[in-house]
Amino acid sequence: MFDLEALQNSSPPLFTIAASLLFGILLGLTFERCLRLNVAQWRQDADLTRSEFDNQVVSLAIPFWAATVSIGIGFGGCIQLFGFEPPAAYGFSAAVAALGGGAVWWQLLSVLRRIAAKRFGTV
Repeated sequence: MFDLEALQNSSPPLFTIAASLLFGILLGLTFERCLRLNVAQWRQDADLTRSEFDNQVVSLAIPFWAATVSIGIGFGGCIQLFGFEPPAAYGFSAAVAALGGGAVWWQLLSVLRRIAAKRFGTV
């Protein structure tokens, strides 16, 4: 019927691809919900201190980077579909995930700081 062992031992790792993309999506939804709640709170809170903002940003960072790592692992598995060896595939996907995630996080922090400071004209 369903042979999990054959799926785990397959080359490329189909189970790893499916599981990591599923976790990436679930963690992304968690991040989206946390972001929505924090932004709503910041727009209402007139006395948001820098330490409160930093603590809430850390609570956003955890699901964001977990989703980034999970999707990076799935991307490494997908690269193996094209015949690359696992060290090369996962090394490349780790670099892409770190650089891409870092760029997105940097931009997101810029927007979040403006929202927290109530300077969110077009945001």
